[in-house]
Amino acid sequence: AEPRRVRDEQVRFAEFVDRLHSESEAILKLSAGQREMRIILHLVTSHFDGNLVTSSSLAAASGMSYGTALRAINELTRRGMIVRRERTASGRSHSLHPSSRLLKRWRQFAFRGEELMKSALRRE
Repeated sequence: AEPRRVRDEQVRFAEFVDRLHSESEAILKLSAGQREMRIILHLVTSHFDGNLVTSSSLAAASGMSYGTALRAINELTRRGMIVRRERTASGRSHSLHPSSRLLKRWRQFAFRGEELMKSALRRE
């Protein structure tokens, strides 16, 4: 029951951030400053849901052009946020996963985000 609760909380927070990010893009036109966020959101949510992520599916979910998304994915991989795992013996096919570093940072972000929301709502 506990792992399911943690998963549900993490996915719920990711969905909240995704909706907030969409609103910031639509209303404030701030997409350039957060171009990696959709990649991270899709990767983390897929991880908690147990869904396979490929470079192509992650690029499609990013909202960026394919080439731009692949560059962003490669940069996140270089920075140790994304891990590539071989799916076949030939090594030509791989899946993408959040690194332990990214998951640790995501948990910190989720905790801090929840605290900020609670604080903001208490002030009303």
